[in-house]
Amino acid sequence: IRYTSAVLTLLLSLVPLLLFPPFEPLEASGSYEVETKKFTYTDQNRMDPFSDEKSPRKVTVDFYYPKTENGKFPLILFSHGAFGFSGSNFFTFQELASHGYVVGSISHTSHAFFTLDTAKTLTLADPDFLQKAVEINGLKDTSREEEVFHITKEWMKLRTKDTHFLLDNILSESRSSAPCLPFSLLSSDAIGLFGHSLGGASSAETARERNDVDAVIVLDGTMLGEEVDFIDGHVVLNDTPYPVPLLNVYAEDHYEGAMETQGDEYDNFYASAHALDARETVFRGTGHLNFTDLPLFSPILAEKLGIGPADARSAIVTMNEIVLEFFNSYLKNEGTPQIEKEYLDESTSAEN
Repeated sequence: IRYTSAVLTLLLSLVPLLLFPPFEPLEASGSYEVETKKFTYTDQNRMDPFSDEKSPRKVTVDFYYPKTENGKFPLILFSHGAFGFSGSNFFTFQELASHGYVVGSISHTSHAFFTLDTAKTLTLADPDFLQKAVEINGLKDTSREEEVFHITKEWMKLRTKDTHFLLDNILSESRSSAPCLPFSLLSSDAIGLFGHSLGGASSAETARERNDVDAVIVLDGTMLGEEVDFIDGHVVLNDTPYPVPLLNVYAEDHYEGAMETQGDEYDNFYASAHALDARETVFRGTGHLNFTDLPLFSPILAEKLGIGPADARSAIVTMNEIVLEFFNSYLKNEGTPQIEKEYLDESTSAEN
């Protein structure tokens, strides 16, 4: 019994190491050191649908910004995926900030895996939301398309309102008489949005609804905001040209699956084809979670949740490079972005 107990204790102590083994962090390549700050805002005009007390909606944002008190830098807001959190793309935030951007990563309270606000209050993801997200993600039953349409519309509404609310507050702070860091560093005439999965969808939709966003990147997400109605058993897509420079980055299975099942009528393909300025690229050998940092922090979890055979480190580095290049082009006027149609050929595959 003592032996069994000792073995069990040893195994339990090894679990964190197995799930989260040590790894070499990605170093930011820009010239600026990066600082961080967290802010939580309360929207007094909106009740939180997840709150039992019917309290106002609170939204938290983590900022990454250049360590300097001089200069003006573009603002970029990030929105995490349905199973993500505000730190899901930490190395991307660091990379952008080191090159002269103020990056705000939104935590969509109760949609995030967890949210830790400035009062140290921990809020976990709503179980019903997670259950529906898992169910919809694996759904093959086309007879439920209208139900899914209405459910995802509610998700999008919550997230886009979060983003509008934060963006309006951030811009207001930057225009105050004595703004603190990082608001004092902001150039309000250069704004980008990006996100992963559902966060990419809500970022793209927010940009449609504003006239002050200059560029959008969707990391392996379906642009659900392009679905404007459901008639005669089918979604109706927005035929108004997408107005903001757009970059869609796809995992290989996502891209090939959409081509096979929906073709030109897939939300993203339709939006890109009717956009004023759009680009698309496919990361060969990748899965959905290759566009977050999870494969570095926990290879075991990432493999269970969905990555491809491509080298995880190369995928993140390459993603960061094209995200930076795209935003440099449209937020800093540094020429036309040279985005290839495909990345990560077989030579980048991980050795097993």
